[in-house]
Amino acid sequence: MAVPTLFLTCSIKESEKAGVFIGRINEIPGIFAQANSPSAVHDDLVRNTHIMQRYKQADFLALLRTQLAERFSQLAEDNPAPKFVLEIRNDIRELEAA
Repeated sequence: MAVPTLFLTCSIKESEKAGVFIGRINEIPGIFAQANSPSAVHDDLVRNTHIMQRYKQADFLALLRTQLAERFSQLAEDNPAPKFVLEIRNDIRELEAA
């Protein structure tokens, strides 16, 4: 069985101080970052989101349940071609000898 994916988005903008960027995770309140470049803010947001999973577990699970319900309701409709995203990951492992 595949592990469900939680989709999050972030907003990043330059602050009033030149060269300082701030960002937040849009779906989970309280996850912020600040750095000297948008890419550094993004990296910090990813790290902060992983850290905050422990403290905001109820928020993460509620959002995951909502997203899964939305995705599966699209598949349950009588739509001949439901929309879906195909995600392919590289998972290279050594085969174990039988």
